[in-house]
Amino acid sequence: MKKKAKQPAPPVPFGSVKPVIGNRALLDAEVERRKKLVGDRQEAERHLQRPTRDFMAVRDVMAQVLARHNFTLADMDKAEEQAEAEARRISDEAKRGLYERGWTYKCPARYREDFHPIMLPEGVDPDKVNTVLRWEPNSDGKGLFVMGDTGRGKTRAVFAMLRRHFLLGRTIEWRDGIGFAADCSRAMAEAVLIENWLRSVVKPDIFFIDDIAKRFTPATQEGFFAVLDRRVAAKKPIIITSNLTGAEVQSLISIDRQLAEPLRRRLREHCEVVLF
Repeated sequence: MKKKAKQPAPPVPFGSVKPVIGNRALLDAEVERRKKLVGDRQEAERHLQRPTRDFMAVRDVMAQVLARHNFTLADMDKAEEQAEAEARRISDEAKRGLYERGWTYKCPARYREDFHPIMLPEGVDPDKVNTVLRWEPNSDGKGLFVMGDTGRGKTRAVFAMLRRHFLLGRTIEWRDGIGFAADCSRAMAEAVLIENWLRSVVKPDIFFIDDIAKRFTPATQEGFFAVLDRRVAAKKPIIITSNLTGAEVQSLISIDRQLAEPLRRRLREHCEVVLF
């Protein structure tokens, strides 16, 4: 005897809740229950969007208490806003103090004091100084190459500008010419150190080399080209000072003739020259 064919299950109604299998009356009851749940949820959402009677009652009592002291709810809201603004101001001052301490650690003691034009020697063009002080990094990562005789205030002006950027939260690293030459010599002597060193130099928002011509060896030229090339690729600025003239700088970077022309081109395109 053939077995009776199994009846197909009824279609699953739309929704995440499992369907009720049974007679028509049970199905109708389940549909009504789900409609009621949807209606209750919508009513709850509308209830949350309007103030409750208890909230309005408390607000009325607060208004009465404030009125006894010649205050209104608007005055209370304004006082809360002022308290929040004062808390933000205190937080900003604390943060600024933290940055100031960080700058004290990073900047040489000679250049920590506030910069003022009277510190500059006679004959320095104030417009050139303002070009340095007002410098801002752009989307292309163009930096500065500040040149001039020794004692003209180049380094002092650059550190005054860097202090402003440091207090704005930008990361800054710097090396003097001798320190940078030593870094280049160590990195170029061991191939395993080069990549790690270049990553550390590219990481800060602004990188400053003070008096790059103090000690410029073939290893310095090679390292300088690598640093400049990496920072140009990352669109991050580099700031350089030098006591040499333009012609002397051209001669200096010609130690390795294969690197000389690419180095000149990158300096022209990615550093604004300022003559003190």
